[in-house]
Amino acid sequence: MALVNLSLSSLRWKNRVRTVALLALSIGGVALAASAPSSAMARDSFPLSPTDPRAQLRAPRLPRPIPEVKPAKRKRTWLKGNQALALRGYDIRRRRKISRSRLPAGLPGSFAPSEGSAVGLAAYPRPYFEMERLFDIPESVIPPGDSRTRVTPTTNFPDRPICKLYIERSDGAIFVGTGTLVAPDTVMTAGHCVYLHPEKAGDPAAAFAKSIEVIPALDGPYKPYGSYQSTAVFTFSGWVSDKNPDADFGVIRLNQPAGNTTGWFGYEIASNATLNTQPDVTIQGYPGELNGSVHMFTDHGPIQSYTAERLVYQIDTSGGQSGSAVWRIQPIPGSDPPNTGPYALGEHTNGSGDDPLTNASTNSGCRITQPKFDLLEYVRNGGAP
Repeated sequence: MALVNLSLSSLRWKNRVRTVALLALSIGGVALAASAPSSAMARDSFPLSPTDPRAQLRAPRLPRPIPEVKPAKRKRTWLKGNQALALRGYDIRRRRKISRSRLPAGLPGSFAPSEGSAVGLAAYPRPYFEMERLFDIPESVIPPGDSRTRVTPTTNFPDRPICKLYIERSDGAIFVGTGTLVAPDTVMTAGHCVYLHPEKAGDPAAAFAKSIEVIPALDGPYKPYGSYQSTAVFTFSGWVSDKNPDADFGVIRLNQPAGNTTGWFGYEIASNATLNTQPDVTIQGYPGELNGSVHMFTDHGPIQSYTAERLVYQIDTSGGQSGSAVWRIQPIPGSDPPNTGPYALGEHTNGSGDDPLTNASTNSGCRITQPKFDLLEYVRNGGAP
């Protein structure tokens, strides 16, 4: 396997004592090591009936896909060391930043997935409309052709925790992306889905998303589990200040625990030894150019190479799939009877040729490393008091 040895000094994490500045929603909780998931029963009966108003996608929605971002060239002025790994967050409800000076360090390991309380359906009736194709040119389909396949129905596990994102920029423009529930009220996505930099002349100044609508398992106009709203968003200072691709990692906190119904993915820090085996991984999300960006598509393939903070693969993606989990099926430790579930190793961020690590035949994403694991643990557990 070709092994790319690139380690940006701006993202080194030293001495397990991490000094960070966190701007985030301030609520109680403590970051913990891996623990057992919960599958408490929700009050509503899910999946919702297709005739339930909460299950209907507002139509027509004509958003733009969040592009598989082209990261800025590395600059001498990039933030370095712990400065690049400082946390940046935004309390969407209160419209304010709250500063924190330290993020509790989690222990290396993994957090287990859960199937939640919902029951999958083999098929379901639905009032159906097909939104017009909004985008015609796939951004990152690997030659010789597109190998993605549509997922329908989306009400089975592990499809349910995969979420469509409608992202409102500061000027009211709507973009689309993908996220994955990794705890009852926690969604993992890309940094550029929560903090948007201007891409062309006339775009507003860089800022956190004004709001994000999160729709688990969207299938055409049908929202089998309704929709949820972001209350806080998080990313790293390296993304906010420099568009550093190693820091292009985001987390969304929801207004309700959607994952108790849909289930959630686990997440893990994959060792170099594991990645050297080129494990087969899946990327599943909502491409912007296929069927109006309202249908879930999936593709899989091996990890081709990696760095300290990145994963490289030959899996077809396109704009709108930014933030999709890069995941594999793994045994769940301690499950009785023994069971397996989806574990995220990273999240997809970049199309072919958009990342210095890739070329016309590869795409890439952020690898879950200790800083990213700690952020997921922090948000999952409510944040430090």
